[in-house]
Amino acid sequence: MKILDLFCGTGGFSKGFEKARDAQYETVFGIDILPKSVETFQMNHKAALGLCGDIRKVRCEELGKRLSVK
Repeated sequence: MKILDLFCGTGGFSKGFEKARDAQYETVFGIDILPKSVETFQMNHKAALGLCGDIRKVRCEELGKRLSVK
């Protein structure tokens, strides 16, 4: 199951899902307004797309394109 981590901070919440027993979770996206948080999120989730910005300004269509989702 894929995870979109909204207001991701450093990515601890989504990392918890990935480490859950018998879980098949993959973090593919994280967004936060703080640059340092997104930088740390990217270190914790190397394969995920980290976006620094205002979540209210993200368009679903653009996000789908960036994540290769239809």
